[in-house]
Amino acid sequence: MHEFSGKHWDSISTFFELMKREIMPMGFAITNGTFQAQDKASLRLGPQVFASLRELHESVQDMGLLASAATLDRLLSSTAPDSSESIQYEDVAIGKLATSFLELQGRLRDELRMQTFLSLNQKEKRYYEDTAPFGVEVNRKFPVAAFEIEEASKCMALERYTAATFHLMRAVEHGLCAVRLCLGLQPLPAAGAKRNWGGILTDLRGLKTGTPPRWPEHDYFSNIYALLDATKDGFRNGIAHADFKFTESEAETAFNLTRGMMQKIASRMDENGLPLAQLK
Repeated sequence: MHEFSGKHWDSISTFFELMKREIMPMGFAITNGTFQAQDKASLRLGPQVFASLRELHESVQDMGLLASAATLDRLLSSTAPDSSESIQYEDVAIGKLATSFLELQGRLRDELRMQTFLSLNQKEKRYYEDTAPFGVEVNRKFPVAAFEIEEASKCMALERYTAATFHLMRAVEHGLCAVRLCLGLQPLPAAGAKRNWGGILTDLRGLKTGTPPRWPEHDYFSNIYALLDATKDGFRNGIAHADFKFTESEAETAFNLTRGMMQKIASRMDENGLPLAQLK
Protein backbone atom coordinates (compact mmCIF):
# COMPACT_ATOMS: atom_id res chain seq x y z
CA MET A 1 0.00 0.00 0.00
CA HIS A 2 1.30 3.46 -0.93
CA GLU A 3 0.31 6.61 0.89
CA PHE A 4 -1.17 9.45 -1.15
CA SER A 5 -0.80 12.69 0.77
CA GLY A 6 -1.45 16.35 0.13
CA LYS A 7 2.19 16.71 -0.89
CA HIS A 8 1.71 14.16 -3.67
CA TRP A 9 -1.45 15.87 -4.87
CA ASP A 10 0.34 19.24 -4.94
CA SER A 11 3.17 17.90 -7.11
CA ILE A 12 0.79 16.25 -9.58
CA SER A 13 -1.55 19.25 -9.84
CA THR A 14 1.48 21.55 -10.30
CA PHE A 15 2.61 19.44 -13.27
CA PHE A 16 -0.81 19.56 -14.94
CA GLU A 17 -0.93 23.31 -14.37
CA LEU A 18 2.51 23.57 -15.98
CA MET A 19 1.22 21.65 -19.01
CA LYS A 20 -1.78 23.94 -19.29
CA ARG A 21 0.25 27.14 -18.92
CA GLU A 22 3.46 26.41 -20.85
CA ILE A 23 2.92 23.59 -23.35
CA MET A 24 -0.70 23.36 -24.49
CA PRO A 25 -1.09 27.00 -25.72
CA MET A 26 1.58 26.36 -28.35
CA GLY A 27 0.56 25.03 -31.77
CA PHE A 28 2.03 21.64 -32.72
CA ALA A 29 1.97 19.27 -35.67
CA ILE A 30 2.96 15.60 -35.40
CA THR A 31 5.85 14.50 -37.62
CA ASN A 32 7.25 10.97 -37.31
CA GLY A 33 5.58 10.58 -33.94
CA THR A 34 7.11 13.76 -32.55
CA PHE A 35 5.42 17.08 -31.85
CA GLN A 36 6.89 19.99 -33.78
CA ALA A 37 6.04 23.64 -33.30
CA GLN A 38 3.99 24.84 -36.29
CA ASP A 39 5.50 28.30 -36.16
CA LYS A 40 8.90 29.59 -35.19
CA ALA A 41 8.78 29.53 -31.42
CA SER A 42 10.90 29.61 -28.32
CA LEU A 43 10.18 28.54 -24.78
CA ARG A 44 12.08 29.46 -21.63
CA LEU A 45 11.65 27.23 -18.58
CA GLY A 46 12.92 28.46 -15.24
CA PRO A 47 14.57 26.43 -12.48
CA GLN A 48 11.27 26.22 -10.60
CA VAL A 49 9.90 24.05 -13.41
CA PHE A 50 12.66 21.49 -12.98
CA ALA A 51 12.29 21.67 -9.20
CA SER A 52 8.58 20.82 -9.68
CA LEU A 53 9.52 17.88 -11.91
CA ARG A 54 11.94 16.54 -9.31
CA GLU A 55 9.22 16.81 -6.63
CA LEU A 56 6.84 15.00 -8.97
CA HIS A 57 9.45 12.27 -9.48
CA GLU A 58 9.69 11.75 -5.71
CA SER A 59 5.90 11.63 -5.42
CA VAL A 60 5.32 9.07 -8.19
CA GLN A 61 8.02 6.86 -6.71
CA ASP A 62 6.36 7.09 -3.28
CA MET A 63 3.04 6.11 -4.89
CA GLY A 64 4.48 3.20 -6.86
CA LEU A 65 3.71 4.75 -10.28
CA LEU A 66 6.63 3.02 -11.96
CA ALA A 67 5.88 3.89 -15.60
CA SER A 68 5.51 7.57 -14.74
CA ALA A 69 8.76 7.46 -12.74
CA ALA A 70 10.61 5.92 -15.70
CA THR A 71 9.24 8.60 -18.06
CA LEU A 72 10.31 11.31 -15.62
CA ASP A 73 13.79 9.76 -15.40
CA ARG A 74 14.19 10.13 -19.17
CA LEU A 75 12.72 13.64 -19.18
CA LEU A 76 14.98 14.90 -16.43
CA SER A 77 18.10 13.27 -17.82
CA SER A 78 17.47 14.79 -21.25
CA THR A 79 16.95 18.30 -19.91
CA ALA A 80 18.97 19.79 -17.07
CA PRO A 81 17.93 18.12 -13.79
CA ASP A 82 20.45 20.04 -11.71
CA SER A 83 20.11 23.37 -13.46
CA SER A 84 19.68 26.49 -11.35
CA GLU A 85 19.18 28.71 -14.41
CA SER A 86 16.44 29.15 -17.00
CA ILE A 87 16.79 27.10 -20.19
CA GLN A 88 15.80 28.31 -23.64
CA TYR A 89 14.19 25.83 -26.05
CA GLU A 90 13.83 26.50 -29.78
CA ASP A 91 11.74 24.86 -32.55
CA VAL A 92 12.71 21.14 -32.69
CA ALA A 93 13.81 21.11 -29.05
CA ILE A 94 10.40 22.45 -28.06
CA GLY A 95 8.72 19.64 -29.95
CA LYS A 96 10.82 16.98 -28.23
CA LEU A 97 10.14 18.55 -24.86
CA ALA A 98 6.42 18.69 -25.60
CA THR A 99 6.48 15.02 -26.66
CA SER A 100 8.10 14.05 -23.35
CA PHE A 101 5.66 16.16 -21.34
CA LEU A 102 2.61 14.77 -23.12
CA GLU A 103 3.92 11.21 -22.73
CA LEU A 104 4.33 11.83 -19.00
CA GLN A 105 0.83 13.30 -18.79
CA GLY A 106 -0.59 10.17 -20.41
CA ARG A 107 1.38 7.86 -18.12
CA LEU A 108 0.14 9.73 -15.05
CA ARG A 109 -3.48 9.63 -16.15
CA ASP A 110 -3.32 5.91 -16.98
CA GLU A 111 -1.61 4.91 -13.74
CA LEU A 112 -3.78 7.12 -11.54
CA ARG A 113 -6.91 5.55 -13.07
CA MET A 114 -5.64 2.13 -11.96
CA GLN A 115 -5.26 3.24 -8.33
CA THR A 116 -7.83 3.26 -5.54
CA PHE A 117 -7.48 6.17 -3.13
CA LEU A 118 -8.84 6.25 0.41
CA SER A 119 -9.57 9.56 2.09
CA LEU A 120 -9.20 10.03 5.86
CA ASN A 121 -11.08 12.70 7.78
CA GLN A 122 -9.30 14.64 10.53
CA LYS A 123 -10.20 12.14 13.25
CA GLU A 124 -9.07 9.18 11.14
CA LYS A 125 -5.90 11.05 10.13
CA ARG A 126 -4.95 11.47 13.80
CA TYR A 127 -5.44 7.76 14.40
CA TYR A 128 -3.41 6.88 11.30
CA GLU A 129 -0.45 9.20 11.85
CA ASP A 130 -0.02 8.96 15.63
CA THR A 131 3.11 6.93 16.38
CA ALA A 132 2.47 7.00 20.13
CA PRO A 133 -1.34 6.72 20.51
CA PHE A 134 -1.07 5.83 24.21
CA GLY A 135 1.56 8.47 24.96
CA VAL A 136 5.33 8.65 25.05
CA GLU A 137 5.66 7.02 28.49
CA VAL A 138 3.82 3.86 27.39
CA ASN A 139 6.01 3.62 24.27
CA ARG A 140 9.15 4.13 26.34
CA LYS A 141 8.32 1.64 29.09
CA PHE A 142 6.52 -0.89 26.89
CA PRO A 143 8.38 -1.00 23.57
CA VAL A 144 7.24 -4.62 23.26
CA ALA A 145 3.64 -3.36 22.96
CA ALA A 146 4.35 -0.39 20.65
CA PHE A 147 3.67 -2.37 17.46
CA GLU A 148 0.26 -3.61 18.64
CA ILE A 149 -0.77 -0.15 19.83
CA GLU A 150 0.17 1.54 16.57
CA GLU A 151 -1.54 -1.19 14.53
CA ALA A 152 -4.69 -0.77 16.62
CA SER A 153 -4.65 2.96 15.92
CA LYS A 154 -4.22 2.44 12.17
CA CYS A 155 -7.07 -0.10 12.16
CA MET A 156 -9.29 2.50 13.85
CA ALA A 157 -8.39 4.98 11.09
CA LEU A 158 -9.30 2.45 8.39
CA GLU A 159 -12.55 1.36 10.07
CA ARG A 160 -11.29 -2.15 10.82
CA TYR A 161 -12.83 -2.12 14.29
CA THR A 162 -12.66 -5.84 15.11
CA ALA A 163 -9.00 -5.91 14.02
CA ALA A 164 -8.33 -2.82 16.16
CA THR A 165 -9.79 -4.56 19.21
CA PHE A 166 -7.70 -7.65 18.47
CA HIS A 167 -4.48 -5.58 18.52
CA LEU A 168 -5.61 -3.75 21.66
CA MET A 169 -6.04 -7.03 23.53
CA ARG A 170 -2.56 -8.13 22.46
CA ALA A 171 -1.20 -4.83 23.80
CA VAL A 172 -3.03 -5.28 27.11
CA GLU A 173 -1.54 -8.74 27.49
CA HIS A 174 1.91 -7.16 27.69
CA GLY A 175 0.62 -4.94 30.50
CA LEU A 176 -0.92 -7.96 32.21
CA CYS A 177 2.38 -9.84 32.04
CA ALA A 178 4.20 -6.84 33.54
CA VAL A 179 1.74 -6.67 36.47
CA ARG A 180 2.29 -10.37 37.08
CA LEU A 181 6.08 -9.93 37.16
CA CYS A 182 5.79 -6.84 39.36
CA LEU A 183 3.91 -8.93 41.93
CA GLY A 184 6.62 -11.58 41.99
CA LEU A 185 4.79 -14.26 39.98
CA GLN A 186 6.57 -16.45 37.47
CA PRO A 187 6.74 -15.38 33.80
CA LEU A 188 3.95 -16.77 31.68
CA PRO A 189 4.54 -20.04 29.84
CA ALA A 190 4.57 -19.99 26.03
CA ALA A 191 1.24 -21.86 25.91
CA GLY A 192 -1.25 -23.73 28.03
CA ALA A 193 -3.96 -22.97 30.55
CA LYS A 194 -1.78 -20.56 32.50
CA ARG A 195 -1.60 -18.39 29.38
CA ASN A 196 -5.35 -17.91 29.59
CA TRP A 197 -6.41 -14.54 31.01
CA GLY A 198 -8.74 -16.24 33.44
CA GLY A 199 -5.84 -18.22 34.87
CA ILE A 200 -3.60 -15.16 35.03
CA LEU A 201 -6.22 -13.13 36.88
CA THR A 202 -6.84 -16.05 39.23
CA ASP A 203 -3.14 -15.96 40.18
CA LEU A 204 -3.36 -12.23 40.83
CA ARG A 205 -6.53 -12.60 42.87
CA GLY A 206 -4.86 -15.33 44.93
CA LEU A 207 -2.36 -12.79 46.25
CA LYS A 208 -5.23 -10.61 47.42
CA THR A 209 -7.43 -13.27 48.98
CA GLY A 210 -4.70 -15.51 50.40
CA THR A 211 -4.14 -16.02 54.10
CA PRO A 212 -2.70 -13.65 54.97
CA PRO A 213 -3.43 -11.27 52.06
CA ARG A 214 -0.17 -10.34 50.33
CA TRP A 215 -1.36 -7.70 47.86
CA PRO A 216 0.86 -4.58 48.21
CA GLU A 217 -0.14 -1.04 47.22
CA HIS A 218 -3.73 -2.15 47.64
CA ASP A 219 -5.56 0.75 45.96
CA TYR A 220 -3.32 0.76 42.88
CA PHE A 221 -3.38 -2.99 42.22
CA SER A 222 -7.08 -3.26 43.07
CA ASN A 223 -7.81 -0.67 40.40
CA ILE A 224 -5.56 -2.40 37.85
CA TYR A 225 -7.18 -5.77 38.59
CA ALA A 226 -10.67 -4.32 38.11
CA LEU A 227 -9.67 -2.80 34.76
CA LEU A 228 -8.11 -6.05 33.55
CA ASP A 229 -11.12 -8.08 34.65
CA ALA A 230 -13.50 -5.68 32.89
CA THR A 231 -11.39 -5.85 29.73
CA LYS A 232 -11.43 -9.64 29.80
CA ASP A 233 -15.20 -9.85 30.11
CA GLY A 234 -16.00 -6.97 27.76
CA PHE A 235 -13.51 -7.48 24.95
CA ARG A 236 -10.91 -10.22 25.36
CA ASN A 237 -13.38 -13.09 25.52
CA GLY A 238 -15.35 -11.80 22.53
CA ILE A 239 -12.36 -11.29 20.25
CA ALA A 240 -11.45 -14.97 20.64
CA HIS A 241 -14.64 -16.12 18.86
CA ALA A 242 -15.16 -16.02 15.08
CA ASP A 243 -18.80 -14.95 15.23
CA PHE A 244 -18.09 -11.80 17.27
CA LYS A 245 -17.69 -8.38 15.61
CA PHE A 246 -17.02 -4.98 17.16
CA THR A 247 -18.69 -1.75 16.08
CA GLU A 248 -16.99 1.64 15.89
CA SER A 249 -18.47 2.64 19.26
CA GLU A 250 -17.34 -0.59 20.91
CA ALA A 251 -13.85 -0.33 19.44
CA GLU A 252 -13.53 3.28 20.62
CA THR A 253 -14.57 2.19 24.11
CA ALA A 254 -11.94 -0.57 24.00
CA PHE A 255 -9.32 1.89 22.71
CA ASN A 256 -9.96 4.45 25.44
CA LEU A 257 -10.13 1.79 28.16
CA THR A 258 -6.91 0.17 26.99
CA ARG A 259 -5.11 3.49 26.68
CA GLY A 260 -6.08 4.53 30.21
CA MET A 261 -5.11 1.15 31.64
CA MET A 262 -1.72 1.01 29.87
CA GLN A 263 -0.97 4.58 30.97
CA LYS A 264 -1.78 3.63 34.57
CA ILE A 265 0.40 0.51 34.39
CA ALA A 266 3.27 2.46 32.80
CA SER A 267 3.07 5.07 35.56
CA ARG A 268 4.17 2.36 38.03
CA MET A 269 6.32 -0.16 36.10
CA ASP A 270 7.96 -1.07 32.82
CA GLU A 271 7.36 -4.15 30.65
CA ASN A 272 9.56 -6.22 33.00
CA GLY A 273 7.44 -5.31 36.03
CA LEU A 274 10.14 -3.09 37.48
CA PRO A 275 10.35 -1.76 40.08
CA LEU A 276 9.03 -4.82 41.86
CA ALA A 277 6.25 -4.47 44.40
CA GLN A 278 7.09 -5.30 48.02
CA LEU A 279 4.85 -8.22 48.96
CA LYS A 280 3.59 -8.34 52.52
